[in-house]
Amino acid sequence: MQPAIRESGRAGGGFARSGAGVVALVVGTLVVGVPFWSTPYRDVNLPSAIVGPGSYVVTLASVLLCAVARERFWRAVAFAGAAMPLAVVARVAVETTIDPTTHNLFPFEIAIALGVGFAYAAPGAAAGIALRRLLARS
Repeated sequence: MQPAIRESGRAGGGFARSGAGVVALVVGTLVVGVPFWSTPYRDVNLPSAIVGPGSYVVTLASVLLCAVARERFWRAVAFAGAAMPLAVVARVAVETTIDPTTHNLFPFEIAIALGVGFAYAAPGAAAGIALRRLLARS
């Protein structure tokens, strides 16, 4: 069965594209989130708390989404880059359930994580598109 053709002439809407993005989001969230979630609240300082080895997984995920899964630039940036704010949202949800007085500035936490996540995902997506074009020529 062939994928549906959009008006732009590009194939899309299949599982390979959206499924790869969801996998990148989940893996990125776990790799960024596990060290972030295990840090005590009093020791958390954004953005340094979410920047680490997981950041490079976000970059690698956006490279793979563009180069292998043939995802578009902004979709790859959105899927891979959303891993960091999703890790922050999960922490905020759990900790405010336990103690509602924590995270009174959570919108700023999410905004910081969004900026950092997209800052790591965008260069990866650009590299992935360049890699895809390079591989298409050979």
